[in-house]
Amino acid sequence: MSIVKTEAFVLKSFRYGETSKIVTLFTKDFGKMNAIVKGARNFKSKLCGTLESMNHINAVIYLKDNRDLQLISSAEYKKSYSNIIADFDKLEVAYQIIEIMNKSLIEHYSNKLLF
Repeated sequence: MSIVKTEAFVLKSFRYGETSKIVTLFTKDFGKMNAIVKGARNFKSKLCGTLESMNHINAVIYLKDNRDLQLISSAEYKKSYSNIIADFDKLEVAYQIIEIMNKSLIEHYSNKLLF
């Protein structure tokens, strides 16, 4: 198991259990991957709003090659896209792009040019 820090875009996130989230990330160094974030839905968590779709983040990931679901220990905003969020038309296009990327990217295939 290795601990890595990488840039990522959050493509998708959904609830898991009482306080956890499962997220799909498109990372700069490792491509598309799924990860669990324990305690992310807790109101006191620092990760509460960080791991929502369309966020550009820096993430610390416990990476294990033989595991399909990685573990995120921490994450922080890298860049905010407030101009997209403020305009409904731009937001709609951004979500369509994210959906296309989520469906077309291959797991664990790094594509730095696309990133």
